[in-house]
Amino acid sequence: MNPKLARALDEDFAIHSPFDATSAPFTVRWLDSTPDCILINEAAQNHFSFDLASIVTNNKGVNAGKFEQPFQGNIKPEAMSIVRARGITYHNTMVLSPGQYTVKMVVRDNLSGKGSLSASLIVN
Repeated sequence: MNPKLARALDEDFAIHSPFDATSAPFTVRWLDSTPDCILINEAAQNHFSFDLASIVTNNKGVNAGKFEQPFQGNIKPEAMSIVRARGITYHNTMVLSPGQYTVKMVVRDNLSGKGSLSASLIVN
């Protein structure tokens, strides 16, 4: 199967699934991830590749926002101890009106094909 198509299908399925698929552990503090969230291929110059996608729906199921962002690269050897200890930090914002929302996030590790999370959010 075409790897690009497989990624797109995996992410689309995870974002629209009524079930959480949490095979790649990560934490949403609305700021960063856990250190072991994604696979880093040390044999390939610390290569990583993952996609982050999110969809926010209001309490009626209406789409209130969405984003998709691919990430890939190589971590410098001297930075690996920091990544192991702290993980990879990603900052993003989404402006929402006051209300109750469900945030569905997918972190898809492209080296292993794992990851997803869903969380409720109340905006005051």
